[in-house]
Amino acid sequence: MVKIIPNQSGMDFIAENTFHIEEAAAYDKLRDDKIRSVEFIRIKNDKLLFIEAKTTFPNPDNPSEENKIKYQAEINEICEKFIHSLNLLLSIEIGVAIEEYPNDFIIPEKSSFGFFCQGLFSKQEKNFTINKKTKHP
Repeated sequence: MVKIIPNQSGMDFIAENTFHIEEAAAYDKLRDDKIRSVEFIRIKNDKLLFIEAKTTFPNPDNPSEENKIKYQAEINEICEKFIHSLNLLLSIEIGVAIEEYPNDFIIPEKSSFGFFCQGLFSKQEKNFTINKKTKHP
């Protein structure tokens, strides 16, 4: 079922097979423990796609030293969100955290995962992919 996931950092997403993990009760219980989350997780074919939307992301085309430091800090923050989101998803899968997925969100028995960040710069859209793919049995 195609859903609209509205206003994620000023961007609307239209996707099917999604779990809005940032709105999940299991995540809400952990927010005070400095656990962070991506916007949502999407399943496409046999892939779990962790989606993060950013409008405050430093422009990677700016070569200044200050910008490089900010850029790396943002990458580190996003990686932390991806790791926390993957851990939360797995804790739901094995029953440590209790959460009901939307009816159309069915995790395949075998899957790979990818991390994606969508950003807007100077009213010009750019896509960034952090290419860390892992296959698991």
